[in-house]
Amino acid sequence: MKSMRENSKRLAAPIFGLVLGAGAPTLANFGCSRDYPTCGNYVLEAGEECDDGNVENSDGCNWSCQNEVQCGNSLWEDGEECDDGNGSNEDGCLNTCVVGVCGDGHVQVGVEACDDGNAVGGDGCDAECREEGEGEVECGNGAVEEGEECDDGNEEEGDGCRNSCELARCGDGVVWKGEEECDDGNGEDGDGCLNNCERARCGDGVVREGEEACDDGNEEEGDGCRNSCELARCGDGVVWKGEEGCDDGNEEETDACLNNCEWARCGDGVVWAGVEVCDGGEGGGAGSGCAECEYEVRRVFVTKTKYEGDLGGLAGADEKCQEAAKKGGFVKEGERVEYQAWLSDGFLSAKARLGQEGWQGRYEVKSGGLVAVGWEGLVSGALEGAWGEDEDGEVKSTTVWTNTGADGSGLGQAHCGGWTAATGQQEGGVGSSDNVDAGWTALGQVPCNSSSSIYCIQVK
Repeated sequence: MKSMRENSKRLAAPIFGLVLGAGAPTLANFGCSRDYPTCGNYVLEAGEECDDGNVENSDGCNWSCQNEVQCGNSLWEDGEECDDGNGSNEDGCLNTCVVGVCGDGHVQVGVEACDDGNAVGGDGCDAECREEGEGEVECGNGAVEEGEECDDGNEEEGDGCRNSCELARCGDGVVWKGEEECDDGNGEDGDGCLNNCERARCGDGVVREGEEACDDGNEEEGDGCRNSCELARCGDGVVWKGEEGCDDGNEEETDACLNNCEWARCGDGVVWAGVEVCDGGEGGGAGSGCAECEYEVRRVFVTKTKYEGDLGGLAGADEKCQEAAKKGGFVKEGERVEYQAWLSDGFLSAKARLGQEGWQGRYEVKSGGLVAVGWEGLVSGALEGAWGEDEDGEVKSTTVWTNTGADGSGLGQAHCGGWTAATGQQEGGVGSSDNVDAGWTALGQVPCNSSSSIYCIQVK
């Protein structure tokens, strides 16, 4: 402030001198050498704080050229608490350049609700310049009164101060804008809004009822709870550590990963496509038809010799098959290979006699032609190829004594008296060696004095 006045007075001094030089009366000692200052000559001399060219007071520079304090000039000068340069007494700075306080009789906007010029209560305005009701606190008047946590004087419920003059907090049932995602005001953590006022989501560690099966709050996909908040299970395409060996997420049972989420292996009872030709399960050793997941082969043939119905019973028919097998080279010297007849009488069926159920290997004729895969294929009612080669490997089209249905069961009394009679008064059931449908074993009946071949099958 002083520098501005000094500059203005230095500029004004020569101008004043010019005016005085134009016929004006000469001031005493003007321009003369002296040892003391002359106040009022526009020259800032030793001992002067200012010199405005006059000796008037109340214009900022008094009669002795000392600065005067001016309230209202927007300058904060010595002795002033404030100076905002305006005429308002309600903006924190009074017109006397004193800071407004409670009890000065002026209501400071945004700070005081009232100001009655004193610092006592009970007269409508309390000692902290808050309005008083009839003994009651008034929420919403902008003044924080006894019993109130806050009072912002507005009707905005979602800001930091509730309309009940309570501070906003998580769990009060009102969403605090900018601070909370949600606020349902209950203590239920498993609904859509958590107790920390964040919206429920998969991965927050809290199971949302009706929406999530689990929620472990981590990003580990291979534990018991998936990152989709679904319980881990076989077939979901993710390997559940410690529980599953594999999980390819498909329903293909014959690939490298079984539908029980175990790795495919020989002996699991399922044929691994492209790797195994068969799988006998845990009991798939020698004699199962599938040893080490490779097919065993059992030979079948139809006898070159034809016989009447008197075969010597079932035992006699079996002996004929064993002898024919030796002649045909199916049984080598010293081998324990056994053949029996595909034949049923009134007591024993071929199915019961042969004991082949569960066998999984291949039934082949001498040339290697496939007749059936496993016992199930043999009794399915449809062969893969005709059982029509004899023990020498020659194709033979003939009737064959059987009295046996396509499923291996006996067909009643057409068994030539237990395969001991060769009369025309009795009949025996026969099949046809060149058929592949059920007629291969159940084609009809012929008199027992007719001649037919016998089906022979390896049983050991």
